[in-house]
Amino acid sequence: MQWAAAAAAASCLAAAEEWIHRRAIRRRMANLYALSQHPVGGSPSKAGEFVRLTLQDLGYEYRTYANSHPPPDGTSDLPRVLFSTRLIAVDDGSGFTFQGEEHYEVLASFVREHVFNLLLRRGMRQLKNEQCGLLLPDRQKRLGALAPKVLVTDDYETAETLVVIVHKSGTVRTGQWSRRACICCSLEEGSVVAYMERIKERKWAAILLDPASCDDDPMPDEVASSEHVLCSWDHLIERAEAKRVFFIAHELGGKSVLTLLQQRLDGMMKRCAGIALVDGMHAGTWYPFNVKAEYRLFLNERCRNWIRSEKSLGEHLSQDEDTFGRAVRPLSADDPITLISSGTVDRQRVAIMAMEGIFKFFDQLHDKRVYA
Repeated sequence: MQWAAAAAAASCLAAAEEWIHRRAIRRRMANLYALSQHPVGGSPSKAGEFVRLTLQDLGYEYRTYANSHPPPDGTSDLPRVLFSTRLIAVDDGSGFTFQGEEHYEVLASFVREHVFNLLLRRGMRQLKNEQCGLLLPDRQKRLGALAPKVLVTDDYETAETLVVIVHKSGTVRTGQWSRRACICCSLEEGSVVAYMERIKERKWAAILLDPASCDDDPMPDEVASSEHVLCSWDHLIERAEAKRVFFIAHELGGKSVLTLLQQRLDGMMKRCAGIALVDGMHAGTWYPFNVKAEYRLFLNERCRNWIRSEKSLGEHLSQDEDTFGRAVRPLSADDPITLISSGTVDRQRVAIMAMEGIFKFFDQLHDKRVYA
């Protein structure tokens, strides 16, 4: 028994040391990236002035290619994506080649900036943190420049329908589902680019939250993420005129949105038209929804969770078939949230595979009733 406890302690210690090592590398690379973008940082020119570094300086760029296979028809849940924007090497057109963790972290920082600027070029704008209270004041002061970068469409305050996207914690930032997918697959798979096209088609507004920006704060990820979502509800979402508010929450973002439901029940019941979880963490010791009838009815009608599964895309699953998520979100037998297969076991592709099903679900709820 003592040997088992000692082994478990050693394993936890090793995991903690690895986590500290990786975070130190991320911070070092983030500092290098920040220096490269600073007016007095970066790479010196012949005249002695400093210029901003770009993806091309690392030997990569994004190119857009037409997909060779025909798009599925409107009745299919398969993603209808006509183009793929892929990261390729400038010199020979090959894909990404891993050259060590530090190189990967630097490249990921530039990719993050590329995604952010792409969304700005497509009509979104960044909110100033000090003007909209995206964090509690003490945390806002501690994080400073690392505070959340929230993007909105120009009509987010006046549109009748508003979509709020809540990302997971960790290394991703605003507009990203997965760094790895942005680097190794395409922006359509790794970012919200395709989702924003669906939102624009419907003339809906959008807010992209940034809970992962709090990852360098000493408070646990789920607490910091939930605080950011709560503050965003109080200072942004609740003040908007939208009659219907939809949430798309990725992984840990699901926990934050359901914490919001718990903390702001009356407002959410009136205005939240639907919640789509993307491989969402939505259960655990904090999970009160299985004992309160008002929670259960709300989640049963208005919430779905698209998860990794070997089953066919769109197939409804039982709790016993949630094999990939059981370690992080144990489900009760009477869980009110319907589980739906994303048709893939690849964690990086769940978001793109679930996209058409999510918007069909939202369309049904949108036409069903007005919530405000």
